[in-house]
Amino acid sequence: MLIKPAGIVSSARDEKCRRTVLDIIPRQYKKFRLYPVGRIDIATTGLLLLTNDGNLTYRLTHPKFEQEKEYLVKIKGKLGAEEKSRLEGGIRLEDSLTHPAQVREISALPFNYSVTIREGRKRQVHRMFERVGHPLLALKRVRIGGMRLGSLKEGEGAAIKPGRDKIPALMISV
Repeated sequence: MLIKPAGIVSSARDEKCRRTVLDIIPRQYKKFRLYPVGRIDIATTGLLLLTNDGNLTYRLTHPKFEQEKEYLVKIKGKLGAEEKSRLEGGIRLEDSLTHPAQVREISALPFNYSVTIREGRKRQVHRMFERVGHPLLALKRVRIGGMRLGSLKEGEGAAIKPGRDKIPALMISV
C-alpha cells in the first residue's frame, strides 16, 4: 500500500518521463517487480496498491467484482439536496450512467465529503462532481475494498502483517 503524493504518475512507466510510483518506492522493494493496481490521476493523493500478483489485480480492478473505492473530496461550498441525490442515483457521463455512489458530508479538513463508488472509470469522481456543478479542489483515495489508508500521512510508513487471507503486505508513504 502506497500513500501517493500529488505530482506522481500512478503507472509503471510514463511516456512523458514524469516520476512514477515505481520511482518513489524504496529500493529494497524494487526487486519484487511491483505494479500499480488501477490508477489515480496525477493530482489525486492517497491509497494506491502495488503488487506482482496478477490474480489479485484482477479481483481488485475488474468491474464484475464491484470493489468499493472511497475518496475524500474537497469542493467549494456545499452540495444541495438535489445534487447529492443525483450523485447517489447515478450520473450520466459521456460514456454511460455511473453506478450509484454513497455521498456523506464530513468534517475532515480540508475535505468536506466522503464518496464511495463501485467502479473506476477515468477521472470518474472528478467528472461526477463537475456534472453537478461542483468541480473538485482536492481528492484523496482512502479505501479500496477492505484496505484503508488509516492514519498514515505522507512521509510515514509501517509494515503490515499478513491478515486472514495471508497476503503479506507493506504500507509505505513517501
